[in-house]
Amino acid sequence: MSNRLLPDPLPRCRRHGRMRLRPPGTREQEFCGVWYRCAAPECAATVLVASAGLRAQLAAQSQACEAGR
Repeated sequence: MSNRLLPDPLPRCRRHGRMRLRPPGTREQEFCGVWYRCAAPECAATVLVASAGLRAQLAAQSQACEAGR
């Protein structure tokens, strides 16, 4: 995994607390940012901390939609 700034504070599961860093399964997931999954095996809660690239792409799409109104 590349050197990325991790969020402060780290994400927490509302039911179980601690979350673990989840390695991306695809290049698309890696582009999206850093993924976390709840540490409890029975829980499927996940959190995405969006990458700068994803945030920029979403901002550009939003501007294009606003310009088209």
